[in-house]
Amino acid sequence: MPTKSDWRDAPRDPDTAVDLGYDLLDLDVLPTSIEGQSRLIVLPAAEEQFHEDAFLVVNEELVCDLGTMV
Repeated sequence: MPTKSDWRDAPRDPDTAVDLGYDLLDLDVLPTSIEGQSRLIVLPAAEEQFHEDAFLVVNEELVCDLGTMV
């Protein structure tokens, strides 16, 4: 687990694989509704990465496109 000093020493715009140790996935985001509430289903775009617990159901307002926040 990274320490506080690890985070302080990380580059301002880190490389996800080299600096943070993980690779980004392409995701599919599907709108849906549960009991009248807007939700999004987020799952891996690649079929071989999809398995029983490889998805999220989230409140629509909690999701943002990080690419637009830079």
